[in-house]
Amino acid sequence: MKVTYNWLKSYTDFDLTPEELADSLTMLGLEVESLQPVSWDFDGIIIGKVTQKFVHENEERLSVCEVDIGSKTLNIVCGAPNVEVGQKVPVAIEGTRLPNGTVIKHTKIRGVDSQGMICSEAELGISSRSDGIMVLDDKVEFGQKLRDALEDGDSVIDIDVTPNRPDCFGIIGIARDISALSRSTLKKPALDFSENGRSISDLIKINILNPEKCPRYAARFVGDVEVKPSPWWLVQKLEAIGIRSINNIVDVTNYVMMETGQPLHAFDYALIRGQEINVKTAAKGEKFTTLDDVTHTLNSECLMICDREDAVAIGGVMGGLNSEVSDSTKNILLEAAYFDPVNIRRTSKLIGCSTEASRRFERGVDPNGTLFALDRAAQLIAEVSGGKIATGCIDVYPTPIRPKMVELRSERVKHLLGVAVPSAEIKSILGRLGFKVSGEEIFQVEVPTFRPDVTREVDLIEEVARLFGYDNIPADTTALIEQAVSKSTHEQCTTKITSTLISFGFSETVTYNLISRKEAEVFSSNRPTAQVINPLSEDLSNLRPSLIPGLLKTVQWNVNRQNSNLKLFEIGSVFRKTGKNIEERTSIAGILTGYSVENAWNIKARNSDIYDLKGYVQELLARMGILNWYFDTHTSDFTNKQSISVKKNNDLLGFLGEVKTVVLEQFGIEQPLFAFNFDLEKLATGQLQRAFSPVPKFPPIKRDVAIVVDERMPAQSLLDEIKEKGGEFLKNTKVFDIFQGESIGAEKKSLAFNLTFYSLERTLTEEEVESQMKQILEALEAKFSAKLRS
Repeated sequence: MKVTYNWLKSYTDFDLTPEELADSLTMLGLEVESLQPVSWDFDGIIIGKVTQKFVHENEERLSVCEVDIGSKTLNIVCGAPNVEVGQKVPVAIEGTRLPNGTVIKHTKIRGVDSQGMICSEAELGISSRSDGIMVLDDKVEFGQKLRDALEDGDSVIDIDVTPNRPDCFGIIGIARDISALSRSTLKKPALDFSENGRSISDLIKINILNPEKCPRYAARFVGDVEVKPSPWWLVQKLEAIGIRSINNIVDVTNYVMMETGQPLHAFDYALIRGQEINVKTAAKGEKFTTLDDVTHTLNSECLMICDREDAVAIGGVMGGLNSEVSDSTKNILLEAAYFDPVNIRRTSKLIGCSTEASRRFERGVDPNGTLFALDRAAQLIAEVSGGKIATGCIDVYPTPIRPKMVELRSERVKHLLGVAVPSAEIKSILGRLGFKVSGEEIFQVEVPTFRPDVTREVDLIEEVARLFGYDNIPADTTALIEQAVSKSTHEQCTTKITSTLISFGFSETVTYNLISRKEAEVFSSNRPTAQVINPLSEDLSNLRPSLIPGLLKTVQWNVNRQNSNLKLFEIGSVFRKTGKNIEERTSIAGILTGYSVENAWNIKARNSDIYDLKGYVQELLARMGILNWYFDTHTSDFTNKQSISVKKNNDLLGFLGEVKTVVLEQFGIEQPLFAFNFDLEKLATGQLQRAFSPVPKFPPIKRDVAIVVDERMPAQSLLDEIKEKGGEFLKNTKVFDIFQGESIGAEKKSLAFNLTFYSLERTLTEEEVESQMKQILEALEAKFSAKLRS
């Protein structure tokens, strides 16, 4: 939100420099992003008065003007169509250098002397308008320098207004805060205009068919207008804050919007068919062309402003090309309304069109400030266009929005701020901000409708703190009481996984919850996907069923920047559709790609493979304290035949595998990539509480045994059976060798196991261990047809 220092000062008297004002605004919670001086390059520009005008003797499209600049009269040849006798105009005298570099010289134009130039706004560097000379206010005195006559030495303040302060999207709202801080009077513009001619009720009828989307709609009629360039004071204010001057009618609506925060729109009355305005929603698939000549496709939620036959504007967003004010417009219908913020936000996003008006309506304008803005705009349009305001205005407001009441306790103010603010000061602060306050110690506060952000007692206390001054709240040493905070099982699991994977060299990433429909279908395991009703774009149309698409996008971004050796993981929410409901669960996923070992003088580079990832998963589960899990085969839509599932009690905890090449190609990835995915909630419930046992005092007995089994038999199955039959003294079992060859037969393999037995209470005997080994071998032979390798 941009505002000029002088414009702001016209609404309240304050004794602050632009720099001091910027600091004060920041302390009020209105962060100033920049402060830029405004200075026009008007050296050598004199205000002149056109006293005579003749048609050029050799070119009828040129005029020869006599211009009085006070000290003398100049003869100037001018090609502008709008030059007239009696006008006050800016004149560049001989020797003047214009902003575009042109140096004015005494010259002849088609045989006639020209001793200077009457300038346009574009030639002075004020705006881009070059369709005619700049005509100054008749009140200025000719003969003086343009710089002396016009407002100069101003500053533009760019304020980052937070969404919860819609009142500060109007300059009067900002001025209100400054007046409250400086204890000066807020000077709102006076409404002083006369109404003429027919009653507006004879000229237009207004119907609101969807009052929940448009609680209030008001209009005024201004007739006999002359659409022309705006006067300098209006152009100057708008151009200084970055708004291009268009014509006097449109400029007034923009000016009042910036002044009050209330967007307005002017229709060419002649283009309103049936002299009727109907506020209603669009038909699904309806198309409408806005002022910027863009055709939008609408849905049944979009609110439209229609005449008797068709739409003429998208409510709260932009007017239509079919009702635009043009140079030929003679009568205008002026609109001011209050639209539902949520509906305007949805419509703006749907059609991809964000305007100054929609940004204000989205945040919530003052529903009870509509008529003031409407009357203010009508008054200014009449002044700058010579128009006549019809008698009365139409105001359709079926259910008025009333101010809310909030209770405020002075003791609560003291408790939260840590300082006792006198009750009289509390009432004064809130009163200066526009609140109505009654009561003592316990106040009943009426919150004005231009402050929709104030709904609770703490909001009022914040207002008191802003004006009382944060610098006036003394610093205090607070006694810190340490409290034991117990983390949930889910939080503990998340922390443990994060620290473990980081210790493995993985980097954590955070990706967006929304992905494209195509990506969601690839990773949804043939389940229905959760689609967003009003997506921001097609790329963000579905809730993610897996974390892996986001990780693949991160890989793509890194690989494109020559960073191809990656170990990444993410913990986040995933979604799946179950009937009419959407189930949200927490997932942990990771990827491994590129070299696991890079080239060095004593070692050759090696690419990552499924066994690297498998090792990380095994160690992760071990550190999580998850026991009795096992690997099994797995199939999915995006991993190849090497996929491995991780199960416990026949329940799938997660899986790992190599991502299919066809899937990687969708993400622009050309190198092999391995991924794992686990349900975090299942991991959290599968954790064991660690129980620490003493170091054994008695010597262990170790046995190595080699078993020949079918080559397709998983080693994990044999390990599980050994542990089950090993008895209470079998403490550790691991595979230390795998062998295949002709000596043990075709389609066979030998698995060598190391078994460790011990007791915490005594030394085991050889007989006890041999007895246990016999049971193990018999069980393996019975269940897996395993043979002891000779």
